[in-house]
Amino acid sequence: MKALSIQPQWAHLVLLEEKTIEYRSWKTDYRGDLLICASSRAFKGTISKHALCVVTLADIVPFEKRHLKGACMGEMPEGSDHFWAWKFTNVRLIQPFPVKGKLHLYEVDDGMIHILPAGCSDDESWSWWKQYYQPFFEEDYYFPRRLFYGEVVDEQAWKKRPMDIVKAMPYGYQVWFNIDSGLKTKANKWFKDKQSSPKYGYAAWRATGKECADFLESQEIARPEDREILEKMKKVGLYYVEDY
Repeated sequence: MKALSIQPQWAHLVLLEEKTIEYRSWKTDYRGDLLICASSRAFKGTISKHALCVVTLADIVPFEKRHLKGACMGEMPEGSDHFWAWKFTNVRLIQPFPVKGKLHLYEVDDGMIHILPAGCSDDESWSWWKQYYQPFFEEDYYFPRRLFYGEVVDEQAWKKRPMDIVKAMPYGYQVWFNIDSGLKTKANKWFKDKQSSPKYGYAAWRATGKECADFLESQEIARPEDREILEKMKKVGLYYVEDY
């Protein structure tokens, strides 16, 4: 099978089906199954140096602003008119195994790839995850706590489908890893408009861009460019995930 190496923090998001677009400076005519491998650089809260999952490389098109959300990017990078959006679909869990990464596409023996059988129940998938993925996470971080923000323009999605809150953020969102677990308590005191689900390990809050920027700065999370982006948004959702 053809394989592609990606930095661990991004490969991890592909595995979690949060990153569906890969941003690349080159393209290929190949379409079909693709083994996603995490490169050798260790990144806390992820798995490195291993094959992580199989995806379908469905298409490659010029990278545009509409691809930002799927690429887990907040804004268009410089020179983006010369880059490509690789579209990933159909993510499948595997038994992770060591891989020495290479540049561009490369071949990995199919005999090394063991995919979770189709039609497995949620319990079976969870057991597979704990057995085959958990032992490889860097520094005993099983599930990194992550924080996103983005503009919320779909009122119905916010109120009635809290698990789809990120889908109500069409202009992209920013990601931070390994957020302090105490952030939820602080955010619940700071914001009035909130959603949460202990079962699925997420919480979300909505406020003006300025209020969100003030909160993120108070927690020493926001970067200088975040306030400028946030204050252009009418309503912002902060979305926190753990044990996902």
